[in-house]
Amino acid sequence: MKQLLILCAISLLTVTGTMHAFSAEKSVTWNAAQAQAQTDNLLDAAQKLVRECRTSPPNYSEVATSNTHLEFLYHVRHFRSVAAELSMALENGKGRDWTAPMYDELVDIMPDLKKYAIDNPRGAWVAVERAVIEADNALKELGTSYAN
Repeated sequence: MKQLLILCAISLLTVTGTMHAFSAEKSVTWNAAQAQAQTDNLLDAAQKLVRECRTSPPNYSEVATSNTHLEFLYHVRHFRSVAAELSMALENGKGRDWTAPMYDELVDIMPDLKKYAIDNPRGAWVAVERAVIEADNALKELGTSYAN
């Protein structure tokens, strides 16, 4: 009986120690200050993209495709809005699990920005293309904080 109690105590200590190690490992991988700095860079890049869109008209060979530019502006504004939300959430102390859906939404928006500004050679002026690339690079940098 005494051996059974000792075995149970050792098992309980092992399980508790293992759970503590896993929770400590998760907290080590998330660096809130780093994520906030990366999000600030992303927000700066998103705001720069909005400014470039205001100063650079669409670059089309046909006027009939101007709706594409309006769709692009929608995605640009949505991207900036989500980046601002993410920045505020991190600033208010929200963690990785709470903010991950916002990061995922930004990742989902990026292909729409690239489709217009990079993949379509007649879609955007060079300044807008560079601003999308800068935002994409900032998003990739932030991705290091959200990587598993």
